[in-house]
Amino acid sequence: MTPRSATRLLDDILTAIDRIRAYRASAPDVPSDLVADAVLRRLAIIGEASAQLDNADRARAPEVPWGDIIGLRNRVVHDYDQLDWEIIDDVIDNDLALLARSLRALADDP
Repeated sequence: MTPRSATRLLDDILTAIDRIRAYRASAPDVPSDLVADAVLRRLAIIGEASAQLDNADRARAPEVPWGDIIGLRNRVVHDYDQLDWEIIDDVIDNDLALLARSLRALADDP
């Protein structure tokens, strides 16, 4: 399998963030378990794409807590039965917007 470019990985992360926001916005019309499943899938994508970025690209955004992002992916995938939804909601409500801003700046500054 050919490695994905940094540009593509950043786009994958930004798309996942946008979709999480859309899923949460549609929550009144969609069963909560479907929203939860979709959100967890997108958080896993964010973590996996972050892990695939090379160290040089991650170093260009030192304000991003890459280890925490990758660690959350591991929790979502491997410890799914022990997730604390208050933490997940906090990440969505408080961290994803900051991550998106940092990654847009990174993507705009090749």
